[in-house]
Order: sequence, then structure tokens, then C-alpha cells
Amino acid sequence: MIRKLTMIAVAAAALAGCSRTYVETAGGELGSAVPPNASRLTVGTVIEVKTTSKLGSHNGVGDTFSARVDDGVMAQNGQTVVPEGSMVYGHVTGLQNAPKAGEPSVIRVDFDKIAIKGRTYPFNASVTEVKTPAMSNETLKKAGIGAAIGGALGAIISGGDLDKLLVGGAIGAAAGTVISLGTDREPELPEGTKLHLRTSQTVALR
Repeated sequence: MIRKLTMIAVAAAALAGCSRTYVETAGGELGSAVPPNASRLTVGTVIEVKTTSKLGSHNGVGDTFSARVDDGVMAQNGQTVVPEGSMVYGHVTGLQNAPKAGEPSVIRVDFDKIAIKGRTYPFNASVTEVKTPAMSNETLKKAGIGAAIGGALGAIISGGDLDKLLVGGAIGAAAGTVISLGTDREPELPEGTKLHLRTSQTVALR
């Protein structure tokens, strides 16, 4: 009888674990959320996208950009929530050119909407990871990989590192994620740069 009750308790715990939205990693951080079905994009869902144009010093604050979903998002029940090829739209909220040689230029980006199956929805997310397309060794050197704080092209800069890099409030205090453009003379994130976006609002889908 005791054994039977124990098995029931274990099964109930397993079912409860399956219904959780977040996955906690060994380090105590929250992993990607998994929507329960295709009617809702839950907070914490990670979406992988690729930029459709360059982002860099040629841009201005307020410039818009788009990114294409590179890997579709699946729900717990097997439904497709965000199909591959869906579009995400955002805008530049801040720029700072390198204050001196050897230091990186930075860009801040924020997101506004997502287009899924012909419908557009309000969308907000932070960038958690940046992966630039394959580059030659010479390009990597020019980008300043591993040079200074935030010197690596695509490095996400926050906290104390961000405070050290920002000069005189040049980038402002707008919303968004600050990303290093490296230390090249013409700093930019190339077209096709992969961004991992973590949603910061729940989106009801129709």
C-alpha cells in the first residue's frame, strides 16, 4: 500500500513538472519557457532569429530593422506556436561610437512586434545571445575579439561593464539590450547575425 501511494506521488510530481512554464538550470537560472499550446506565447520563451540587414554605426536612433525566425517554437502539446520564417520587428534605441581606440562601439536595440501567419502582435523581448555569421581570422581581429570590456563583436553588455563603457549618457536610458559592435573602424553586426530573444510579455495569439 505504501509503495502504491509512493508511486502515485511520484507520478503526480512528474505531471506537475511537465506543466511548468520555466525550466530551472543547474546554476539556478531560468531556461526557455515552453508555451502550453499555440494560443499563447508565454513570458520567457526563447526565439532564435536572424537579422535581415546590417546593424551598426550607419544606423541612427529610431531606425527600424527586422529579423526572421530561424527555428520555429513548439508548444508542449506539439503545436507550432511561432513557425520558422515568421518576422520580428524592432528599432534602434541608442548608439555610442568608441570613445577611444581599442574600445568598442555599442548599439542598443528593442523590439516592437512579431508577425505570425499573417497577423501582427505587440512584442517585447531582450537579447540573451548573439552569434555573428562565420568570419575570417582577419575580420575577427578587426572586430576586437577579447580586446577590452565588451570588445568582442556581439557581446551583450550590462551592469557594471555597461557603466564603464558609457560616456556622458551618450546612449541614453531607453529600453533595450546593449550589444557590442566591436572595435572596427566601421563597426557593425552583419546581416544574418543570429539573435536569441527571450520574450518579456505574454502574447495572446489568434
